Amino acid sequence: MQRLANLQVFKLHKLNEAQKVLEDAIKLPQIRPALLAACKLDLGDIYLLNGQPWEATLLYSQVEKEAPNTPVGQDAKFKNAKFAYYTGDFNWAKGQLDVLKASTSQLIANDALNLSLLIADNLAIDSAGTALKMYARADLQVFAQQQNKAIQILDSINIKYPDNQLSDDISMAKARIAIQQKSYTDAVTYLKKIVTEHPAELWADDAIFMLGDIYENQLNDKEQAKTLYQKIITDYAGSLYINDARKRFRILRGDTAS
Repeated sequence: MQRLANLQVFKLHKLNEAQKVLEDAIKLPQIRPALLAACKLDLGDIYLLNGQPWEATLLYSQVEKEAPNTPVGQDAKFKNAKFAYYTGDFNWAKGQLDVLKASTSQLIANDALNLSLLIADNLAIDSAGTALKMYARADLQVFAQQQNKAIQILDSINIKYPDNQLSDDISMAKARIAIQQKSYTDAVTYLKKIVTEHPAELWADDAIFMLGDIYENQLNDKEQAKTLYQKIITDYAGSLYINDARKRFRILRGDTAS
């Protein structure tokens, strides 16, 4: 039922059908607690995408309360922070994200750090966050895999707010859309733009690691991938990707375990 709902919401965009499936799923007797929590989080995502934001945050908060200090509880906390970000409550979102930067999950910690910095950087320039609110709406469409809607919003940001500071963020969003669409050469173009034009900004190490992954696993250019992983190691020693980059570099170099 969980897999069916995910197929319905992200591939077929049948939100009402997916919502009904998961509402039925969480009522099943004797469902395993971990699976119940996962279904509740997925249902919260569907509520968010289906214009029922308060039902979404209620479910996220429920899971967070039921499983404190666990990976699923931290995931719920992160989803609540993203809910606040999507709906323009940036200060509250940042407060939650700053807590999650110390998460035991590297993925959540990295995502929380990036989103916290995105909010801080943009609010420092525009305290009302007007351009950021528009970007957050596009980000939500990226999450929903509504790529055309996301691109339309992203392209409108520069028109409506020509002095915005979101150039690298917009490139990253477009890269993620291209990856969703399996348009890897387009993704490479957007990611290289970040590396070239914003080498010291928020998304630089993410862009380099993503480029390495694309070259390694999609474009079959192991040497280029190795060069990119090495760049993470030498130029971005503080990156949360450093350990993964080092492992991948060693494998591509042909190192054998001793």
